Amino acid sequence: MSRAGQNLGGMWSPTPNAQLLSETETVCAKRNEYANALAAYTSAKAASDAAEALMLTKKDELNAAVATASASLATFPVA
Repeated sequence: MSRAGQNLGGMWSPTPNAQLLSETETVCAKRNEYANALAAYTSAKAASDAAEALMLTKKDELNAAVATASASLATFPVA
């Protein structure tokens, strides 16, 4: 028995496969958009984490330099 169409809830659909194909293509396109957004987020997150690590390292270096300068300043004679 060949089915050229299908009765969907009282509505005749001559090409049910076309609608399913269209919906499948939409799902695939949305999945690809999600995958691209996730990749962009992952890349941005990695860059953000690296920048944060660099900032913390530089902050530690600044604090060490301030401590060294403060210690040196403490040895200056007061006039």
